[in-house]
Amino acid sequence: MNNIYLFAISLGIGFICSFSILRIIIQKKKKDTAKKREELKDEVIKGLQKLK
Repeated sequence: MNNIYLFAISLGIGFICSFSILRIIIQKKKKDTAKKREELKDEVIKGLQKLK
């Protein structure tokens, strides 16, 4: 009986940890894409200014 409880608790902790790790990874990806977008905006603005 104790083994079942320990298994359930460890399984729950594993799911919580995996979800928190996934959230961190997703947040990092969002920050990276935001940086890339800002860099592209800067390049486009510089290009347009050169055309003028």
